[in-house]
Amino acid sequence: WSTTDRSASEVPPHLTGCQVTFRHRINAEDTDIEGIIKTVNDELIPGLREMDGFVLYGWLGTSDGRISFNIWETPEQLAAGDKYVADFVATHPIITTNGTTDVYAGTIGYADVLGGE
Repeated sequence: WSTTDRSASEVPPHLTGCQVTFRHRINAEDTDIEGIIKTVNDELIPGLREMDGFVLYGWLGTSDGRISFNIWETPEQLAAGDKYVADFVATHPIITTNGTTDVYAGTIGYADVLGGE
């Protein structure tokens, strides 16, 4: 994962009211996960971190693929971040998947992923 450079005290307490998008992608047979991780770390994350309202980007491995998620402070910032991620995926052929991507979005009620200070 990658979090904002801001301290936990500079984002909404317990991320309450922040916006999140989850994307479940099924790995294609030839998916190079290490290559994707390197591309994401080297090229996607720096751009996200420069955007207003960025809080966190992360990945979870699943039995058939991976779930990526990003957290933003406002719905408008989430929309901009989602567009940035979609454009990035479309222009990086190393990010392979099978089938359609399931996308879920919502508002965070409570989370402690950034920890306290």
